[in-house]
Amino acid sequence: LQFENGDFTKPIPAADYELAEVSFHLEAARQNVQNRLLKLEATEARLLKALHSAQEAAVNKAQVLAAMSREVRTPMNAIVSTAELLLTSTLDDTQQHYATLVRASATSLLISLQNLLDYSRLEAQQMEFRYVRFSIIEVIEDAFLQDAKRAIDKGLNPVVFVHPNVPAETKSDPLRLRQILQIILDNAIRFTRIGDITLFVKANLERGMIRYEIRDTGPGFPPSKADDLFQPFTRLENHYEDRKERNGLGLAIARLVCVQMGGTIGASSAEGGSCFWFELPIVEAESTWPEENPTLKALKVLLIEPHHFANEMMSTLLTSWGADVHTALRPDEGTELLENNQYTLVILDQSILNMRDMLAQARQSGARIFWLLPFDSHRHRLHMRQHGVSACIRKPIRRADLLARVEAVVALMPKS
Repeated sequence: LQFENGDFTKPIPAADYELAEVSFHLEAARQNVQNRLLKLEATEARLLKALHSAQEAAVNKAQVLAAMSREVRTPMNAIVSTAELLLTSTLDDTQQHYATLVRASATSLLISLQNLLDYSRLEAQQMEFRYVRFSIIEVIEDAFLQDAKRAIDKGLNPVVFVHPNVPAETKSDPLRLRQILQIILDNAIRFTRIGDITLFVKANLERGMIRYEIRDTGPGFPPSKADDLFQPFTRLENHYEDRKERNGLGLAIARLVCVQMGGTIGASSAEGGSCFWFELPIVEAESTWPEENPTLKALKVLLIEPHHFANEMMSTLLTSWGADVHTALRPDEGTELLENNQYTLVILDQSILNMRDMLAQARQSGARIFWLLPFDSHRHRLHMRQHGVSACIRKPIRRADLLARVEAVVALMPKS
């Protein structure tokens, strides 16, 4: 009865001689169990003490790093500002070069300090998260467009697509979402020499999660190393990487931020590129974006875009708004469609071959013409007017910009 109640402290009373041997063994077992319990309690106490010490040390480390970071960031910010002022003054080529190096090095050091501070706070679970209601698409597009110019400068094709089923608003920490996106996008751009950088976002409403996928056409990585990429100070050798300052904390920070926000993160790689993904919960979501705009039902669109993902993205958006969309990846496909159909709007990517002939054919059909290009310039605006182009849309495309341009075309159409 004592054993059944978990009481191993009271000795077993003596019994008749027939049971003496059994009583002896039971008493030995009782003492053995009691000794083990005492050892376990002592071990547990030591472990709890060690845990508390480790937690206290982690907090102290975070506080020390925060204090050191503030002490170092102040003069480093001054160095960056001074270098920027120097670059606006009259300098010869050598001085310009030195000032640029100073600014780049100081900025790089500031990023390293911030990464160390963030990682230390996350490791100690001292990172503060501010959950507010915000527009998901605005944060996603802003984060993507911030890195898009660097991708375009490298000759890459950046494309962002937020699926129409993603809620218009949700409650989360927009600053930390942007941080995860920019860490992964930075890696994708650094490791990719040629091809595409795509950000694809879609909601899984049944699971209550939003999935973010950043795909690149870089060299990839061994599948066995996928988990290692998210460990601190891990770097894989890559001959194509931009050789700038890196401390190996970026993806480790992204993992900790994602997990502490209730999400998951991972990566996969195959021939032709990599895919880094993460999922975050949908909290207090507002309705999704309108799937159909009645005013666009009369719009018949021909989209000629040679980049497959960008073609699919724009086609999906235009169709979800109610437009009748035909797509072409090659100029000859576009020419055939133009010959056999009457379109309200023709959207052309500036990189397609035989652009001049395509513009002339589209103009003769009476359609409005949109021109997709990675940047706007005075030369492009002159070219646009010469060839009857109605508007230029900068890539990567913002959903709101595309919708506004398309609605403007509809507004100019004769009323039926």
